Amino acid sequence: MSEQKLATRQIFGMKRESLEKRIIHYFEATNDSLSVLEYAFAILLRDALSVSDFSGMLKEVMHQIFLFAEPTDTSRKLAPFFKNYFKSGEWDTVIARLFRNKKEYHSFDDDVRSYKKILLEKTTPIEELENQEYKIVSIFLDENEKRHTWSLRDADPNLSSEKMDAVMELLTSMTIFKKEGTRLFAEVVGSDIMNCTRRTLIKRKKATRKAAVKDVTEANDSPAVEQSEPVSAVSDKVDNSAAGKTMPSNTDLENMSEEELREIINKKLSEGVPLIDPLLNDVDETGADEADGSLSDENEPDSMSVMKEDPVEETEKKTFRSLFKKKTKLRKIKSSEQLEKEKKDEKLKQKYGGGKKKRKKDRKR
Repeated sequence: MSEQKLATRQIFGMKRESLEKRIIHYFEATNDSLSVLEYAFAILLRDALSVSDFSGMLKEVMHQIFLFAEPTDTSRKLAPFFKNYFKSGEWDTVIARLFRNKKEYHSFDDDVRSYKKILLEKTTPIEELENQEYKIVSIFLDENEKRHTWSLRDADPNLSSEKMDAVMELLTSMTIFKKEGTRLFAEVVGSDIMNCTRRTLIKRKKATRKAAVKDVTEANDSPAVEQSEPVSAVSDKVDNSAAGKTMPSNTDLENMSEEELREIINKKLSEGVPLIDPLLNDVDETGADEADGSLSDENEPDSMSVMKEDPVEETEKKTFRSLFKKKTKLRKIKSSEQLEKEKKDEKLKQKYGGGKKKRKKDRKR
């Protein structure tokens, strides 16, 4: 079974140790130096955009490729980016193998000097982010001008536009990343960086009165109440031992104030009254199992008003695509056959166009 190539989600998503092992295993199984060289270059791009450290990866593999593998146009083009992987004497050997002379090498090196400088720039130390996490989200066109999204976690929030443009340009020069034979990174349309730190919008509250009532019930090992029967039927089945602690039958609950009801509840809790009390029967029906406060009590409007007035709710509904800069649709290049056909169609339209069509209609009338 042939070894599968690595996809973009692996090159730009896996952790350093796992990714390095995966590429080494692929190289040992296939000896595919061309693909591995592009993988290593993609990791350089990832390191330039990320606050995590991906520098110096695959040094031994790069030594084998540049010192022993067959020279290719790709190895010549990318060689200057890996100069710091070699000692002085070793690098002279690389130049002698890949280039006709040092003058040709320096020509290649001059062409990519500005890109090398950008890739070697230090990113923001992860300690300065104060536990904030950022992600780059970009829109690309593939070779067929079809859009797709690419993202990178652990991004440096202080990236300059110049650095981002340069790295994206280098990414579009790569040919290794394909889907069903189509090169994915043909052109970048837009790119944004966003804070993706998990942020609590509604903090957990202390256990509500309903949850506290339930806890007391569970502690007393009270039997569950059959809610299918009406309240009056349940009250008739109350054990005689608790009858003296229940509300008198003539008590008017509807006309009681909220404070009076709470006082009665607190009193009964202290007496260890089970929840078969008709007074507390409606508590079970309103979801007493929601101990985290996500469903607020009707008598506690303050918590709900915070949710309604919180403006963050609106901003969180934005989609990724709404954050991307729009770009004018690329004009497709027409072939000579298409241009010739359009000219013929235009001539025929002028020769047999609008005027004669109107006359034919007039004749039919």
